[in-house]
Amino acid sequence: MSNFDDGYGNTIDIVQNIVINDTTNPVAICQDLATQLDDFTGLATITGAQIDNGSSDNRSVVNFMLSETVFDFTDMGSNVIVLTVNNSHGNTNTFTSIVTVTSPNIA
Repeated sequence: MSNFDDGYGNTIDIVQNIVINDTTNPVAICQDLATQLDDFTGLATITGAQIDNGSSDNRSVVNFMLSETVFDFTDMGSNVIVLTVNNSHGNTNTFTSIVTVTSPNIA
């Protein structure tokens, strides 16, 4: 609430609603990753935190999503994945990374 005075003893109180919209996209920064298939399951699982390399937002980064998180023997070698960074106001940004999948038992 704001109070206004005209200098002659006349005052008025006015309620003001202020809306602040966050329209700034987060900054997505990622790094390449090498991962190895598990000998027992034949799978490798990665997380957004493993690919993230210091992504930031003017408020706070709330979510990392990857285009692919589970790899198997068909993914051996280099795989292009996308890291998507979302903030709590619905703003997003993306960055691509290379995940190299290897296995000590599969040539």
